[in-house]
Amino acid sequence: MIRVVDPLSELAAQLAPRPGRSAVRRIGFLSNEEEFMQTPLHFPRYTRILQKVLPERLGVSLQFHSEVKPVLSRPAEAEQLQSFAGCDGVVNGLAK
Repeated sequence: MIRVVDPLSELAAQLAPRPGRSAVRRIGFLSNEEEFMQTPLHFPRYTRILQKVLPERLGVSLQFHSEVKPVLSRPAEAEQLQSFAGCDGVVNGLAK
């Protein structure tokens, strides 16, 4: 059975409160893909761009924590998710 989720309805009510710009200090990146240097578009490369741009845009010094899921087609394990506990926000992605 496939369950289609509309992020504008069910999940919108479950989103965590967003911190203000000045409260953001640590951002995590959880990649759904390994880094392939021969591919021009991949999430790890995109995160490196964000690591340069976000401190300038937000006007604050930021720390970054990046990890790649060990099994890319499955949800991240609880231990791996726990490593993001100190982050003010986490971006999970795939850039295809």
